[in-house]
Amino acid sequence: MSSLRFLVRYLDDHGGEKFKRGITMGSLFGKSLAFVVLLMSIGCGGGRDSRTIGDLVKHFREAGINGEYSPTFAGMIGATEGGRYFADDFSVEIYVFKELSQAESLEKSGLSRSICHRNGHFILATMEGEKDVLPVFNSF
Repeated sequence: MSSLRFLVRYLDDHGGEKFKRGITMGSLFGKSLAFVVLLMSIGCGGGRDSRTIGDLVKHFREAGINGEYSPTFAGMIGATEGGRYFADDFSVEIYVFKELSQAESLEKSGLSRSICHRNGHFILATMEGEKDVLPVFNSF
């Protein structure tokens, strides 16, 4: 049941005539509770990407791209999380940004000698040779 339907149903069931007539202690509690539920549903369902680098590494491994993940100090480039995912035949850097605009900016400007690819709030920094990793990243 959607949060909005829950809110309407709750107010109908618990507010009744008191809700229509004005504020009483019982209806004030009901309205407050309904408002909190509404705010939580809006906040939890917002545009923020809740996936993590751990989820992306798992996705790579499930696709047969096995490597080792090593965290780096991602804050230097404004990322909230980041690191290097590598094996003998590839090495890429992965970053997650809180704001989509930050990821979009890095995608355009690039990172050192790497080519940056964006998928939502994630950036994958690759060199020319890591073509096998990119389709898996894009499917995440």
